[in-house]
Amino acid sequence: MAVTSYTTSESLNTDLEGLNIDEGMAPSDVNNALRQILADIAAFEDAPTIKDQSAQSFTLAIQNNGGTIQHLMGGHGSNVAGNFLGKITAANQTAQNTPTGADGSTAMAYGGKISSAATNAFIFDTAAQAIADHIGVMSINYNSTGTDLTVHPLFLSRDVNGATVIRLEFLFFNATTGAAFNLTGIASGKQVQVRAEIHLA
Repeated sequence: MAVTSYTTSESLNTDLEGLNIDEGMAPSDVNNALRQILADIAAFEDAPTIKDQSAQSFTLAIQNNGGTIQHLMGGHGSNVAGNFLGKITAANQTAQNTPTGADGSTAMAYGGKISSAATNAFIFDTAAQAIADHIGVMSINYNSTGTDLTVHPLFLSRDVNGATVIRLEFLFFNATTGAAFNLTGIASGKQVQVRAEIHLA
């Protein structure tokens, strides 16, 4: 049982992993209940959550390496493995080729892909997210593309490789004109990096 399953209404906390902790509970269950509570607290401390979402902290870099668009995700530093991106499937701190093919028939790789329908969008390979539970902040911490950029994090529903799921996406825009910025058009040797602090299911 997770700490997030507890309720602030004391009278409703009557069961703990099958242990009856209601009024008149068996004395033999007191020690087991306390041990379970301590285990739940320890697990909560190891993976801070809000509404069953885990804190994620990482840097996404998108670059053009000799004509090939690549991306990496890691801790806040160059090519550093991160401890807080476990909700992004196959995220990798080493630059990998970024899938850019048709959304409906192209799988994500190493944590994501660039959308073919909206080339300013980087789609993350996450479980289904709840739009109402979106919480996070990000900033562009390095940009050599030659265009001033803004980044907008959104939970959007999109068909990727035959699976329509609400996932995290970062949308990039020209900071001056507001026009969508084509990530597949980043010039050779150039890149953009985004630092993200976000909660994901």
